[in-house]
Amino acid sequence: MKYTIEVNKEQLRVVADSLDLYSRLKCGRLDMLEYLFINKKFDRESVDYVIQQLKILLFPDLLNNESYGIYSDKTPRESKVGYGIYKNIQYELHKNDKEWNTHKDYPLEADKEYQCKVRKEE
Repeated sequence: MKYTIEVNKEQLRVVADSLDLYSRLKCGRLDMLEYLFINKKFDRESVDYVIQQLKILLFPDLLNNESYGIYSDKTPRESKVGYGIYKNIQYELHKNDKEWNTHKDYPLEADKEYQCKVRKEE
């Protein structure tokens, strides 16, 4: 069964950014929470402390600056699925860029299981 979601370019970028964040959080990159509020003023030291404590509780086997790689056996499947969708969206958004960037190349064969179809319609 297939589903279709129609979005504009801005919405597609938000979906991609959301999937990227989701995938990273599920891999133990709780430090990414700060990026959600990058333009907001807050006590970074206190937030860093709380994030560190949360990471100790949720990911006791990971060190402070450590996370699971996307291809790790410990990485949850839904994180890999989100990452695969993210990579396909980024490829579609950047495949015709004049200059090279990390998203210009088609997603890796290793991501094949998690790939989806993303296409621009006029």
